[in-house]
Amino acid sequence: MPPSILLVEDSRSDAMMFREALEERGLDWAIRRATDGPSALAALEGEPPDLVVLDLSLPGMRGDEVLKRVRARKETAALRVVILTGSPNPREERRCRRLGATDFFVKPHLPDGYLELADQLRAHVR
Repeated sequence: MPPSILLVEDSRSDAMMFREALEERGLDWAIRRATDGPSALAALEGEPPDLVVLDLSLPGMRGDEVLKRVRARKETAALRVVILTGSPNPREERRCRRLGATDFFVKPHLPDGYLELADQLRAHVR
């Protein structure tokens, strides 16, 4: 069974580049997508994924609030949650790491950057 990822990303183009990069790298991961904070939390009610890739700027609820709620629930507290954001703000990164983010990446601006991201995410998927 391939590893599963919950991609929490409201941008269709960013989600598409993410998926294409995984495919190009030959990573046959099952990807579910949520486009806002509340739907991300709802998606975690069932079978938990192997990895959550979480944007911070989301409609309905910011990604850092989603992260706090994930860490607060016994059922999801141990999930690997990787932040993927358009903001290269060091304070934001420190805050997310304090909240329990497994890792923190700034969104690439070019498709090749998503290939590098896919390579880095391999370390977070069992």
